[in-house]
Amino acid sequence: MKKGFLHIVEIIIVSLLMFLVISQFTYIPRLESDWSGTKLYLQGNDLISVMDKDGTDWIDILEVTSKIESILPENVEYDLKLKNVIKPRILVGCICNPSEYNDVSRALTSPPTMTINRHTIQIIPEQIPTGTISFDLKYDVIIIGASVYDTIDGNDNMKSELERFLSYDKGVIEMVDLDITKSGGITLGEFQENVFNVLWDNDLPVPSTDDIEFSTTFSEYVLKPPIEKYFYHFENSSGDIYREEKPYYFNNFLSNNVNNPEKVNVFDGMDEKIILKQIGTEIPACIINYNINYGIIESVGRTAWLSDNIMTDDLSVLVKAITAWAGGDIYDIATGYFQEGRSISFSFFKLLNEDMYQPIEILLTLGYFYTYEA
Repeated sequence: MKKGFLHIVEIIIVSLLMFLVISQFTYIPRLESDWSGTKLYLQGNDLISVMDKDGTDWIDILEVTSKIESILPENVEYDLKLKNVIKPRILVGCICNPSEYNDVSRALTSPPTMTINRHTIQIIPEQIPTGTISFDLKYDVIIIGASVYDTIDGNDNMKSELERFLSYDKGVIEMVDLDITKSGGITLGEFQENVFNVLWDNDLPVPSTDDIEFSTTFSEYVLKPPIEKYFYHFENSSGDIYREEKPYYFNNFLSNNVNNPEKVNVFDGMDEKIILKQIGTEIPACIINYNINYGIIESVGRTAWLSDNIMTDDLSVLVKAITAWAGGDIYDIATGYFQEGRSISFSFFKLLNEDMYQPIEILLTLGYFYTYEA
């Protein structure tokens, strides 16, 4: 009886030991998976090196995708995006009346295309009737004309739609005179403060007739919103640029009616978001905002307020520069879909400097369609 019991105990102990040994082996990483990840890493580095030495135009989707697909094995999926670029095609919806649309269209399409660092940039405007407030996701940027606020109160009718649009990393520009009274049906309140980053500041003096200038000293090499840099490199309707005229001075376009002056300031106190200001009075004439709404992963979205005025040639270039910034600086070349944790990412920088200083970041992700394969 005792011998039988001991025999059973021995069997149980041996079984437990075998279970523990087998369990340990299940936690040892598979050499095949490790090798597959290493292989992806080597393929990615080789791919980037070969394509860059070949003089690849990284902004040309057809050239980039055809080269990648000729190099990578068929079972490897890829994702490629560029950062710190001007999108080659920016679609703009203008919620405005016919007169405002004519001004915006002329500003954005004169000339029809621009070439910066050998890359063609085209901004395409479309009119959206003021009676239908729509922030269609096909647009990169929405421009709101002053006439929109004649009948629609931004606080009640536009805020939720606009915030939804911004959450997809889009841009919105409003061109309107703002004052303490209901200027064109709009009240300076939460809508303007939280979305466009502007507030009424009664401590400011009444705007003078002095010129307006960019609010910071221009440098191509400082990382900041590149609106000023774009202004000095974008062509006007005559094909000229203002690079040789910096610092550039705009004729005053702030409303300086003593009974209804335009005294607007930056809401969050971040002076670097003031793009233009009047000389002497220091009153802002253009204020931007960014990282406004939570997107899928992080805060996204860009807005700009620009005091309304007659669209002169220099202001047309300014509107074009603001639009290029509002359209975002991330350009998706190809979108890949991977199993979670089953991909490897690469990042490298390339300097474009033929016309304008532009260090771009190239982000490449590789992975297998279903699982790592040797």
